[in-house]
Amino acid sequence: MRGIKFGLAMMMGLMIGGGVSVTAQAAKRVKLPPYPIDRIMTFKTKNTKVYRYPRAAKPHSKYLGKNKSVKKTWTISKVVRIKGKRYAQLMTNIQLPLQHGSHVYGVSWSRLEGGYVPLSKLRYHKKIQSYTTMKRTAYWLSNRDNDFWEMPEGTVGNNSAVEYGRDHAYQTIYAYQTLTTVKHRRYLNFKTAKGEKIGWLPADAVYKGKYVDPLKRELTRDLVDTTPVITVVNRQHNLRVGCAMRDGVAQRVALIDEWSDTTTIDFKDGLAVKKTRRLGDGTKTQVKNFTAPTSQVTFTRNIWDDVYGTDYTITVSATGKVKVITMPGGEA
Repeated sequence: MRGIKFGLAMMMGLMIGGGVSVTAQAAKRVKLPPYPIDRIMTFKTKNTKVYRYPRAAKPHSKYLGKNKSVKKTWTISKVVRIKGKRYAQLMTNIQLPLQHGSHVYGVSWSRLEGGYVPLSKLRYHKKIQSYTTMKRTAYWLSNRDNDFWEMPEGTVGNNSAVEYGRDHAYQTIYAYQTLTTVKHRRYLNFKTAKGEKIGWLPADAVYKGKYVDPLKRELTRDLVDTTPVITVVNRQHNLRVGCAMRDGVAQRVALIDEWSDTTTIDFKDGLAVKKTRRLGDGTKTQVKNFTAPTSQVTFTRNIWDDVYGTDYTITVSATGKVKVITMPGGEA
């Protein structure tokens, strides 16, 4: 289901230049609205006068006030040319996240909103280095925390998050556009497998390739003649534990957390002997041998649902018995 989208009267209208069906070698540059629409601006100096209408057109236009800062960012919703001079209509630069929990994001409007100033009084801050289409490529989102945006946050004015990350986590999604900022951070624009538009995410928030359950991957890695048995601890947050069993004895225990990271414990003769940690894509981050092998292992994890947390203590024995204890984890 689509996330709650903040209605902005002056939201940008993006256009794709060229054909939509392209190859990696024939990527098309995507065009933003003509400069300076939706660009991020600041005043060059303090105390610049702002009027309801361009003074060149209406000399007695209502005076709205002066800007008090050269750091506050604005965006431009309209430009008019009068007697060879360009005037820009100001809009507050909004970067509005989706609501999580009880925290409600408000918008602080300025008395200068909708007023006009000469465009020459404003300074443009370039945010986008490149913006192109790309060959449809599979990725998957490894957690629920990264929400999708209309445009990458901070790159244009009048911008908002449009889809909850939790609605598309742990499944294959497809990138079809790419954007790189002037600070060299890369973003990808996604659609579902059915072609429905989702929104933008940082490229480092996703793994490339189709989604393959990391828990099942680790339970079968380099093992033969074992049967995986999986216990769901928190389905919504993907917290699960699995045992690779052979003849009633655990050969391996694996835990996957809400970030898709895995922790595996290898058993030998009924005793835990080695722990391995991996990222969601299988990259190994830690290997540790137990100095004192034990017949059961315990994991502790904390899960937050926007406001409230839950602490989980998960104990797994060498016979594959799983015990889960939950406790309130406090309030944010």
